[in-house]
Amino acid sequence: MWVKAYQWDHATNPSEVSRIHHVLTDEHLWPNNGQKMRNRLAEDVLDKEMLHLFKAYEKAEGRNGGVLNGAIQLLEATNILVANFNDCRPITSIEDDRLKRNAKALEWFTSWEDQVMAEKHITAVIKRKKLMSHETRFDMKSSVLGFECLVRQKQNTRVQLKHPVPLWSVSPADQATQH
Repeated sequence: MWVKAYQWDHATNPSEVSRIHHVLTDEHLWPNNGQKMRNRLAEDVLDKEMLHLFKAYEKAEGRNGGVLNGAIQLLEATNILVANFNDCRPITSIEDDRLKRNAKALEWFTSWEDQVMAEKHITAVIKRKKLMSHETRFDMKSSVLGFECLVRQKQNTRVQLKHPVPLWSVSPADQATQH
């Protein structure tokens, strides 16, 4: 689906500046072994720009666009995580909306996994093929839950020490190494 959406975008919008997802390249869809380790490539195919591309592609496909519903749901969840984990603004409260959106995205992934695992008519091998790898699911859950736990811990420490410092922020030096 990603390849077809990419090809549709290129065919429909031949000029790079007019493409819906203007940073998407062949490297994103057919990475070599070195490129597979670049988080930025993965983020680009899971972010809000890719969601926007898929919604435009779905609309262009008309009645056949319904086959993209699952991918669009996936992108609705992943774009939240990509945006929130790249957001450099400090989180100053456990009530921060970004944490709530992360939890909602994780809830979608958990529901997807539960739904696939509950299917009685397919084998375990096919179930695994319908989901992201176990390692990826574990890493995602650990990131979302671990980050929330860190914020809770920082908030408790901050309350005890009565310091009005941000709970979480990225230093300018760390920001430079992330991109």
